[in-house]
Amino acid sequence: MVLENITSPEWIRSMVNEGEEDNPMLTDRRFKLVTVARLSHAKGIDQAIRALCLLKDRGYGHIAWYVVGYGGDEAMLRSLIAKHDLQESFILLGKKTNPYPYIQACDVYVQPSRYEGKAVTVTEAQIIGKPILITNYSTASSQVIDGLDGIICDLSIAGIASGIERLYRDNKLRNTLMSNIKGKDYSNGYELDKLYQIIV
Repeated sequence: MVLENITSPEWIRSMVNEGEEDNPMLTDRRFKLVTVARLSHAKGIDQAIRALCLLKDRGYGHIAWYVVGYGGDEAMLRSLIAKHDLQESFILLGKKTNPYPYIQACDVYVQPSRYEGKAVTVTEAQIIGKPILITNYSTASSQVIDGLDGIICDLSIAGIASGIERLYRDNKLRNTLMSNIKGKDYSNGYELDKLYQIIV
């Protein structure tokens, strides 16, 4: 039996405005992307850095990408950021006890993963009401209906860059995605029933 992580939309929304007064995203007037993830190969943060570099080469200099999280790849990722001269636009925020104010402050939530079971952070971003871009990892279609409540892009550096470019340029699409997720129920309290069956 598979048990998903249990999400509470009410609790997540209540945490959006709690603390994190030093959030640099609040004063950043650029188009802001955010990812909440471990700094590991599976999460594809290195691909995200290269995708932002590609966007800069295409002339999109008004995009900032913030990452909330920590992990063993941090030194390698910081080196990659410096190599591509992205220190001012690809920002590793480190571990945060409450990631929700950062998701709230973004224009698009991006999950650039190579592999996922079910990315809880994607559901959390949907609950907060943000446009979603995820790579086409094996379980992507179980989380997002492409074009309805998010966008699924090719699992590649070029695919991530093109997905971001599409959402950056198309304000109507971003608004449509946000409108579509407003009426959806992302709670999964039914997972508790599975747990009760195991216990009882």
